[in-house]
Amino acid sequence: MTFIGIIFCLAIVLIAGTGVVSPPAFLAIVRRLTSLQGFYLLAILRIAFGAVLYLAAPVSRMPTLIEVTGIVVFVSGVVTPFFSHRRYRKVIEWWSGGGDPYIRVWAGCTIVFALLLAWVLLPKDIVAGMFGN
Repeated sequence: MTFIGIIFCLAIVLIAGTGVVSPPAFLAIVRRLTSLQGFYLLAILRIAFGAVLYLAAPVSRMPTLIEVTGIVVFVSGVVTPFFSHRRYRKVIEWWSGGGDPYIRVWAGCTIVFALLLAWVLLPKDIVAGMFGN
């Protein structure tokens, strides 16, 4: 599960990297996900990512943090369909109205969070072997 969790994190980094490099391209990706199918796809991805984090937690560097993060992400995916698609679209429109600097900051913060999450997901013995400890 750790490997799958790290793959999820790296995918998030790649997508958010688009937001730093080209906010208009990133907005095109985000707007594709405002369809009803995209709305449900995001809910499924949140549920899957949350489950992966929860299952990968025991061998991670910070098991409690990863477990709690996994539960929060999983629950956010479960409640997404109850959030209402119309409200979701309004939130995306509000967020995208902040302009390129705003989008770059959000995307940059997302990259930092995803990279930290990937690092914390690495098992203790792998990290110790990488640095000779």
